[in-house]
Amino acid sequence: MAGRIGGLANRAVRNAVRTGLRRGLGDGSRGWLVVGVIAVGIRLFQRMASPGKAVIVTELLDPGETLVISHLPPGR
Repeated sequence: MAGRIGGLANRAVRNAVRTGLRRGLGDGSRGWLVVGVIAVGIRLFQRMASPGKAVIVTELLDPGETLVISHLPPGR
């Protein structure tokens, strides 16, 4: 359920950015412009607060070498 709520929140922010900026800048509506600017601020905060993707291993493979990636269940 948490993933669904997060997806809905992301969609709501995305729609608020698009609609707010389009109607605010295009149609001249100050209220929609404020909604768009606030939504952009939320989107920037989400990006700054999200953890970055870490590089765990970097290694050069020679021709003929293989790389096996496996996923083990938690607790192993």
